Amino acid sequence: MLVGLEKCARCIDRCAIYQRLYLTGASSVSDTEVQLEQVMMDLCVSVLQFQITALKYYRKNTAGTDVLDLII
Repeated sequence: MLVGLEKCARCIDRCAIYQRLYLTGASSVSDTEVQLEQVMMDLCVSVLQFQITALKYYRKNTAGTDVLDLII
């Protein structure tokens, strides 16, 4: 589970880089940019769903609750 959370963090960072590089916010937007934005949004939704699942999993365990209480 922790490995998955670490991969999520990397994925979010990578998406931020792609957004800065390829989604410039120009007035004319190509179909490719629209598709990239949609795929990145879908990926972020999946990452958030995984993080919610991980949070629920760690909340069930006493040790996990202690760690989450420090973070949240």
